[in-house]
Amino acid sequence: DWLQLFLQEPLSHVAPFTALGHRFVLPVIVWGDSYLDSLEQFTLPSLLAPGNLPYLKGSGEVRLIFFTTPAGSQRLAGMPILQKVRPFASVDIVTFPEALSVRPEIYKLMSTLHLASMAIAKASHSDFLFLAPDVVFASTFLHTLDQRRQQGAEVVFVPGLILQKEGFEEELSQLHPELDQVLSISPRDLVALGLRHV
Repeated sequence: DWLQLFLQEPLSHVAPFTALGHRFVLPVIVWGDSYLDSLEQFTLPSLLAPGNLPYLKGSGEVRLIFFTTPAGSQRLAGMPILQKVRPFASVDIVTFPEALSVRPEIYKLMSTLHLASMAIAKASHSDFLFLAPDVVFASTFLHTLDQRRQQGAEVVFVPGLILQKEGFEEELSQLHPELDQVLSISPRDLVALGLRHV
């Protein structure tokens, strides 16, 4: 089936890597309007903060790989914010069959795509970081992780708060009303905001 074929040759689904220096693979598994909304409104804008993708671009080749349904692929292609991401990261959109996005297939799907992402990173000699589609990243998140890499860390565990989404996003929207603009929020301010919605 599609998952087996993908896992056998994951590199055939993404564009070739071209940089000779350091490489970073950042996979995002996303489908459904709610998650795509969060991705467009908050996740991608926060990745455009100076200490995130713009910083990481200066350290090597950055590859964002979106795994999504056919409907999600169309939605991603039409996001203005994704065009602002492209100067800092190459973007691949890998489309999987809609039938895999329903229970109980989603658990098999998520596991397989995570394994395939690791296979892509290994085959391209890249570091990798799984990105959830409904996370807001502090303005220096990727900078901090890359510092840990340069200091010799091989694995970094990144905990996060589980929040009351509606209230958190409503307050964050007041700080960030424009969909296609950079969202830059300091770690301290982001934690303070999150704690108000635990």
